[in-house]
Amino acid sequence: MAHPPGHDRPPLTATRTLVVACPDWPLTALDVDPDEPALVLGAGRVVAATGPARAVGVERGQRQREAQFLCPEVRVLARDESREARRFEAVASALGAVTPWVEVRRPGRCSFGVRGPVRLFGGEGALVRHTAEVVAVAVRGVGVGRHPGCRIGVADGAFAAGLAAPAAWLKMVGCRSDFQDASLVPGCKSHIQDASLVPGCKSHIQDGTDGRTERIPSLESKS
Repeated sequence: MAHPPGHDRPPLTATRTLVVACPDWPLTALDVDPDEPALVLGAGRVVAATGPARAVGVERGQRQREAQFLCPEVRVLARDESREARRFEAVASALGAVTPWVEVRRPGRCSFGVRGPVRLFGGEGALVRHTAEVVAVAVRGVGVGRHPGCRIGVADGAFAAGLAAPAAWLKMVGCRSDFQDASLVPGCKSHIQDASLVPGCKSHIQDGTDGRTERIPSLESKS
């Protein structure tokens, strides 16, 4: 459609999107304890490493010899992509309880538009809380033990939500965390929530636009 001279094209509005990101899914799918120095190899290079391995310099993309030089005690596992996909498909399928429009971007990451679900659950905070519950139950349901947890980001557009999700960080020990806007997009309004669901944990979601803070009650408090 042509626009008269002097009139700007109307701005495109990004779709409000929720991203679920489960970091180190190649390790999670293999039931690797996050406190153990371990890595997963794919095509001869590191595709995922636990926190203890990363702490001494192991990074994605390194060759096995370099990684073992940096961390001699590291346990090396072969990547199992079919297992990754199979286990995450169970998580994505469980999110059908939230919305039928779940898009799996890769094993360990999926997303959906929040416009309909927000109306259904009564706001973004409630939607994030419910999504976190569904993800936690689904991950336990596929037999995964301890794992780094999953992060949830909500922002304008999948790209910004994808940036927000990894920044949501809640340690497996401890019981309280404050999350700040991490969309890194000027003017972007984002909510961040962690889905590792430490028992009894209370989290806060901070709106990066106006500083308003919404408290998310402990998920265990629901009876």
